[in-house]
Amino acid sequence: MLDPAMKKEYRGTDGQVGFVYIWDSKTNKNVGSGEQETIKLEQNKSIEYEIRFSKPMQNVAKAKFVFFPASSGQTEFMWGFYSPTKFPMKLFKPIFQKILGKDLEKGLINLKAVLEKQ
Repeated sequence: MLDPAMKKEYRGTDGQVGFVYIWDSKTNKNVGSGEQETIKLEQNKSIEYEIRFSKPMQNVAKAKFVFFPASSGQTEFMWGFYSPTKFPMKLFKPIFQKILGKDLEKGLINLKAVLEKQ
């Protein structure tokens, strides 16, 4: 959403293990480039994926959606994000968490809006 003009590519079948989403932003350094691969699916339970960032800095992270039944016709879920950070970047972890937290919150709001339209 930060760069609607960024280049996007897809490999594999969406909704299947091995599906890869690739992005590359030439205009927004905060978006950078990388790829996200679906690594595990448990129907109606969870989706796990690995994110490989290449720009603005290289790193690998894992993320997971875990779904929980709620009231009739509703589902709650948890969005976890795990990224090992080595020294000296580890010193900046609280800053990264704050920035990422805001982005995750925006993502959840957008996801809720999309799902409620369906």
